Amino acid sequence: DELTKAQVAQEEVLEDARIEAESANRAKSTFLFNMSHDIRTPMNAIIGFNNLALKHIDDKEKLTDCLEKVNLSSQHLLSIINDVLDMARIESGKVTIEEDKGYITEAANNLTDIVAQSVKDKKISFVTDFEGINHNYIFADELRVNRVLMNIANNAIKYTNAGGTVKYTIREFGSNHPGYATYEFIIEDTGIGMSEEFLGKIFDEFAREKNSE
Repeated sequence: DELTKAQVAQEEVLEDARIEAESANRAKSTFLFNMSHDIRTPMNAIIGFNNLALKHIDDKEKLTDCLEKVNLSSQHLLSIINDVLDMARIESGKVTIEEDKGYITEAANNLTDIVAQSVKDKKISFVTDFEGINHNYIFADELRVNRVLMNIANNAIKYTNAGGTVKYTIREFGSNHPGYATYEFIIEDTGIGMSEEFLGKIFDEFAREKNSE
């Protein structure tokens, strides 16, 4: 009868809601798990440079350099934490790109400084190379670009064994639009790599190669 049909329809709606809620909770748990890994890099940098500063407390030049790198890593840590807030903004459709002035080479060197402690701990080399950079001064959303590059660099470092190398290359290409430039960012490593089968899944949420540790 109509009452039974309505009851069945209601139960189906509740079941769909339950499944959706469980899926959302799993996604949030996975997101926070991955976030904890992202936080480790700037945290390791802060701890490492802070300890180094304490060892050179009487060396003003060395102390200043360490404190500047602690400040840089702290800013990056804050940007990662802000990602959590961005999740809510993405869902509401209120995320906007914040363009500001910056320097290509400075941004690359900052990334190198932040991963320095992780590179040291893994006993690997991190090399930065610039090719054809004719326009160093740019307007871009540096924080969001850095988040993407930092995640890729972290994975390259994580899956590269001691004695290996991670290379970060930035290339500039010509542009037909005045006031614009095209840049290519390449992060390559001598690590374990990815299978051809997995390459098709690298843009899936929270995807990880089976042979990763």
